Amino acid sequence: MTVALRHRGRRLADKPFAAAYPGLLTTGIESPESYIYRGIVADCVRVIDFLLTRPEVDASKIAVAGDELALMTAALRPQVDALYTTPNLFYGVHELAPMTNAYPLEEYNDYARFYPDRAAALWNTLNYFEPSHFAPKVKAETLLVTGNERDMMSPVVVAPLAQAFGKPVSQYVSAHSSYKDGVQQAIWLAQRYSLGTPVLPPHWS
Repeated sequence: MTVALRHRGRRLADKPFAAAYPGLLTTGIESPESYIYRGIVADCVRVIDFLLTRPEVDASKIAVAGDELALMTAALRPQVDALYTTPNLFYGVHELAPMTNAYPLEEYNDYARFYPDRAAALWNTLNYFEPSHFAPKVKAETLLVTGNERDMMSPVVVAPLAQAFGKPVSQYVSAHSSYKDGVQQAIWLAQRYSLGTPVLPPHWS
């Protein structure tokens, strides 16, 4: 069974709240209580709660894949058995965002420039979502995806996050190819659950 989450604000889940893109990352960011991602994390956690109610789901084989939201979900729901995560929204943003003008981190920079009197509140809120705070609580077998040595999220930059987990994690350097990275993810999950070689679409061969 596979569930593709559409958290609040995203297309197909945009009633009563339709997110702005860009704009979602800083909606309500003035405080941790009002920040939209507090509710979005709750949406992710509720997916696991839903799966655990389904008789057709093997509760010992629940895997999540995604950015820091997947990591937070695994930290908050110890029933998650496997985590495949690629940090790009919240990791080290206070230090990393000023070093780039690329989205998504540039959205934080834009906000801090436009509302300089709120910049301290912005960074304070984001600290609550720093994945290094959640990583020690993750019990799932984990694969952490990084960029290469030339990328913002290089292995060296992401090393403190890898070390924050309560146990050793596997790492994979992204090939910057949806195809290659997708195949790698499929293979990792197949090996985790002894599913044999993944059957790929003919046009992927």
